[in-house]
Amino acid sequence: TPGASLEDLNTARSIDIELRELGLLLKGDATRTKREFEAGASLGDVTGLLAWGTFNHRGAPTGSMRAMKEDAEAMIADATAALEKIDEKLDQLEANAREQGVPYWD
Repeated sequence: TPGASLEDLNTARSIDIELRELGLLLKGDATRTKREFEAGASLGDVTGLLAWGTFNHRGAPTGSMRAMKEDAEAMIADATAALEKIDEKLDQLEANAREQGVPYWD
């Protein structure tokens, strides 16, 4: 769109990159795991292991279970913070688009 800010375009690209990184945190790197390379644990991996490990477990939580729970809580906190940051950037991007007369979805 004529008159659109290049700074806003860079902001949109940075949001796209942040969303991809957030996807890795939540779902993991399917490309690496498909090719049997080491990949960091994702939130889905950690919660899946916790659910599987506790399915028939009748005793007190083990140290590994507690550690995985702490990891999952930290990942959730990181994801929440990242989403809030992205939401703020999107709100600013929308406000800039409206000021510049750029067509914007409602």
